[in-house]
Amino acid sequence: MKLSAIEAPDYLLEAAGRRGIEQAEVLVETARRTRVEVSGGRVEELGHAYEVGIALRILRDGATGFSFTASMESAALEGLLERSDAAARAATPDEYAGLCEAMPAPESPSIWDPGLARLKVGAKLAIAKTEEKACLSADPRIKSVIFSRYEDAVTTTRIVNSRGLDQAYPGTVCRLIVFCTAAGRTKGSMGEGAAEERTFRALRGRQVGREAAKRAAIAADGIPPETDEVTLVFKPWAALSFLYAVISALSGEAVQLGQSMFVGRQGQVVASSLVNLIDDGRLAGRPGSSPVDGEGVPRQTTPLITDGVLRAYYHDLRSARRAGVPSTGNSGRPGYRSPPRQAPSNAYLGGGTTPPGRLISSVDYGIEVVSFTDTGGVSGITGDFSIAASGRRIRHGQLSESLDPFTICGNLRDLLARITGVGTDLTWFGNLGSPTVRVEGLKVVGGK
Repeated sequence: MKLSAIEAPDYLLEAAGRRGIEQAEVLVETARRTRVEVSGGRVEELGHAYEVGIALRILRDGATGFSFTASMESAALEGLLERSDAAARAATPDEYAGLCEAMPAPESPSIWDPGLARLKVGAKLAIAKTEEKACLSADPRIKSVIFSRYEDAVTTTRIVNSRGLDQAYPGTVCRLIVFCTAAGRTKGSMGEGAAEERTFRALRGRQVGREAAKRAAIAADGIPPETDEVTLVFKPWAALSFLYAVISALSGEAVQLGQSMFVGRQGQVVASSLVNLIDDGRLAGRPGSSPVDGEGVPRQTTPLITDGVLRAYYHDLRSARRAGVPSTGNSGRPGYRSPPRQAPSNAYLGGGTTPPGRLISSVDYGIEVVSFTDTGGVSGITGDFSIAASGRRIRHGQLSESLDPFTICGNLRDLLARITGVGTDLTWFGNLGSPTVRVEGLKVVGGK
């Protein structure tokens, strides 16, 4: 017997109760997805998919079991319950594990685009082709666009559990990715541009192709700078690598495991007074927004660092119970195939008051950092970083020659303390946002 997406949660919860399972949670997700990829003006990929998936998370004797399936047949649901139960019986009990209690449904932030739900495939092809053309025409050094890709999803999500919770909401998301190559006088390079939005209109306003071309072209003609300690002005794309490491280190779970440079720092100054870091799961139009998180806890706005002072860590239910504080609604769930995991919702560096052009013009001698060619060298545990980058020289407040490659190295604690300017150009890349940021006295290792 095949059940509907509406019937399946009740079926599983009743079956779990008959087995003597203490707590059970069901997530049902439906998704209609489109993926379009063009290269050289030709359509390389055009695909549509519709999927219904269901996941079950249970607690037996304090231990958690999880499993999922894409079938709504009653036999498949019984197998799902059997696998989840077996996983719980094999797992170690956790005194902090537990499901969300029932609560009123919060008002949903604006995360639905009815126009995207009705959008024809021709418009999706057109935006991919438009961004490819924009990339190729942006700079004569651009030689090819490896791909220009458009993706979208129209989804519904429902979370139901044995404690009376029942939350459901629709959502839309669309994204563009452009990857290109450039040829300079002595070398070649690659560049990437990306954007993710809840509405198609917002995505059309992002200059993804031009951004990819800019990053590739700067690297193609760059020369290594001398090794020195200089003022760096990070463009939003470049600032994200550091921002992501800082946000990850503010996870309550990371702090409790001793895997964060912010252990024991709550209430203390950890950055320049210009630093205001916020996690906000209720921002309209952002991919990380939703009425509730992956466990059903209402999303909220959490100031993490305010005027340089660490005010809070972000929590899911488990780390919140361990810390003796309420959850901040930071349980992430990328889809039904994954159990809930602690994650930021929409995290961003806010409060900037300086136009980005003024951050450049205020620097007598320094570097504008445009992009990173290796972003794996940042540790949120020790704070140490060493990242290869490309950018442009700043001389007397003016941008001059391209620089590439060079390595920026130091410690995140010093970087946060040395921020002397935050721009007004907050730019979002998925669920992370940053403006232009000026930092004094960081070490740059070049070729001289």
